[in-house]
Amino acid sequence: MTSQDFLEDLGKFVRSRPREFQNTPHAWHSRLSAVLTTVLDESLATRTVISKLKIILLRNGRWVSADSTSLLFPNKSGLLVIPKGIKVGEVHPDVNKDHHRRTLLKRLGARPFEARRICEIILETHKKPEFCSQKHSVEDLVAYMEFMYKANWTNRGTDDFWFASKGGSYALGSKMYINSELPSSVTKYFVNHRTTFLFLYQDYSRIRNEE
Repeated sequence: MTSQDFLEDLGKFVRSRPREFQNTPHAWHSRLSAVLTTVLDESLATRTVISKLKIILLRNGRWVSADSTSLLFPNKSGLLVIPKGIKVGEVHPDVNKDHHRRTLLKRLGARPFEARRICEIILETHKKPEFCSQKHSVEDLVAYMEFMYKANWTNRGTDDFWFASKGGSYALGSKMYINSELPSSVTKYFVNHRTTFLFLYQDYSRIRNEE
């Protein structure tokens, strides 16, 4: 059997019986990773086929392919949780512990967990012209800012981010107001005009309060 034949059969197995594939013992996945690492660089076509297989288990339980997301090895501290709305996948800790599975992922482009890189990806996501047409939930928008805040990211330029308002609409941060109890704040003047003047969604306030 050639490598091409093997990969074709493996691809059919992964696509047609995903549950069975995913539930095979850890030792089986370890041996598979060792074999795939051996044939990975036989040709560009071989690498492409392997990169498209949903054989990578993430921390959140999803199985993905190497070409569908930016792969990061687990965060050792566990204090930072990668937001759901960006194409970044954190490798499952059990996968990371296995030498063969880790070696394959490293060869497929997985990188060490780096908070700064994730912040850059969040920024890149917000800059895309199609951001508002994509499916980003209010929870996603709050999670983006929560991650950047906990990662101590600093906006050193003039980058503008999308935020959720109390009414559920999205707007750039430079166009929004923050609720305040100060007597002279705009909150008291615009309290009856929330559809015209956008105020920051209340869940953003919990980010700082959770410290």
